[in-house]
Amino acid sequence: MLPKLNRTERKILLNQKIKQSEAELDEKLDQYKSVGKDALLIGGILVAAYAIMKLVSSENRKEDKGIKNEDSVVFSAIKGAALSFALGIAREKLLGIVDQMTNESSGVTE
Repeated sequence: MLPKLNRTERKILLNQKIKQSEAELDEKLDQYKSVGKDALLIGGILVAAYAIMKLVSSENRKEDKGIKNEDSVVFSAIKGAALSFALGIAREKLLGIVDQMTNESSGVTE
């Protein structure tokens, strides 16, 4: 049990606890901001990938209906490369978030 403290000493201790709590909250907030930015980036990449896939699949449907589509091989290759690139970035970001969450839940600090 702590010895009885006078009013000034209690104020000092409480102020120290407040500062420590504020620092911990600021650190958590920064972590959540980072995860939020990553989540937004991943969401944007996935939406872009979905839009590209929708574009590609609608072109395939046009070809099936007898409408000739005159896309060049180069344009098709660029679309494929852009889709692969976007999905690769999303994969890396997701793996980073999962790794970060795993480290936080296991108590590992870097």
